[in-house]
Amino acid sequence: MSEKYILGVDGGGTKTHCLLYGIEDSDSYLFTFPTSNHESLRGGYTQLEKVIEEMVAIICSGRSIDVSDIVASCFNLSGIDFPYQHKLISNMIESTGLTNFVLENDTYAGVKANCDNGYGIAAVNGTGCNIAGINEKGESLQLGGLGDLSGDIGGAHFMIKASVGAVYDYLYRDKEKTRLSKELAKALGTTEKLIPERAFQAFERADETAIRKMAIAVYAAADCNDKKALEILETIGDYYVENIFAVYNKLGFTSKTVPVALIGTQFIKGENPAIINRIRSRIEGEGKPFKIVPSTSKPVVGSVLWAAELAGFSSAECYRIKMGLLDI
Repeated sequence: MSEKYILGVDGGGTKTHCLLYGIEDSDSYLFTFPTSNHESLRGGYTQLEKVIEEMVAIICSGRSIDVSDIVASCFNLSGIDFPYQHKLISNMIESTGLTNFVLENDTYAGVKANCDNGYGIAAVNGTGCNIAGINEKGESLQLGGLGDLSGDIGGAHFMIKASVGAVYDYLYRDKEKTRLSKELAKALGTTEKLIPERAFQAFERADETAIRKMAIAVYAAADCNDKKALEILETIGDYYVENIFAVYNKLGFTSKTVPVALIGTQFIKGENPAIINRIRSRIEGEGKPFKIVPSTSKPVVGSVLWAAELAGFSSAECYRIKMGLLDI
């Protein structure tokens, strides 16, 4: 009898992690692919179908297995916000030959990966922003993720656009000078007056290197106590707090302590702590039963654990799997 596997997929706005886990030998195999978010793909849903097909094919050929050897899988993909998207992408996954799978937004993987009892709230601050929760009954809710349509205030793209806007105000509307102009000019290798044009081009070309440098520039300005940079970061912190409170209230958590996992590059690798400090101070000041938990596992571990639950693994077995995947 051949080895059987479970598969977890965490697809973000810039990259996709796929983790194949052997049920018998407990070996894990991590695959990394480009984005699997239809919003980030030039070909949209049509290209996404090809991406999913190629990922599954590469994973199977990489371990010389058949798709039928994958007994359960979980796809946590960014950009899944509405039922019609869930149905459309479910059909794409089924076309690969996978039958026993769960498909959800990638934010939920953060709850499964970092909240020990499988319930809690995850706040993602990466390329974009999302807040999602799963309560003790397994009920779930996601807020944000639609950009301007859901009033998102978070993620690298928002942060950069707000900072470029502050520079634009300084240059052309006689608003207060900000160190953001110096830091962004340095990041883009240009003059202050050309910042709006160069930033626009970076987004137009989806130039991730330039976008990453601009995000770092915002933190650099905040490190120098620039008023506008700190105001942007603290505004983002307030947004996350309000959404964390909303998820908590809407889902009606009953536990005395509700874990909140802060995940995503802007939380984990952000060079200035202003956002996290704002979240901590608001939570402590308003007496909510939250406990901020460290992001100890990659979100894809949460996807694997969800697949394990689907395959019938007990909570004890899922915990054992999680402990074995801490170092991936």
